[in-house]
Amino acid sequence: MFDLVFRFLMWLSEVTGLSYQVINVLVYFLVIPVIFLFLIDRIRVRSSWALIYLGVCLLVFWLTPDFDGLAERLFVRSVRFLESFATIGWNYRVASVIVGVVLPGAVFLVLVWFAFPGLHRWLKAKRK
Repeated sequence: MFDLVFRFLMWLSEVTGLSYQVINVLVYFLVIPVIFLFLIDRIRVRSSWALIYLGVCLLVFWLTPDFDGLAERLFVRSVRFLESFATIGWNYRVASVIVGVVLPGAVFLVLVWFAFPGLHRWLKAKRK
């Protein structure tokens, strides 16, 4: 799983011309949170949190004179955070998969379940 996500982020880096660190930061600090906030907005029947977060992030990115440097610092801090899971026996790769893929994936599925109640009816109809 780690290699699959790594290769995908590297591919995005090659396609966009952005560094791996910038792509990683954009995905984990912008795209995933915006998707989660959009789903939360849908659950709460509001459409403001995702737009506010996106707006704040874009403003910070735009106002940052050295975005590559900011992304590098955020990436390094993320790596250190994931490496800190060594205290419970997880190496960097294991922590990356659990914290960066499994946990967000589980949160995503729960949020989708509540954000799209019509999905429940569709799944029940498919089982019959």
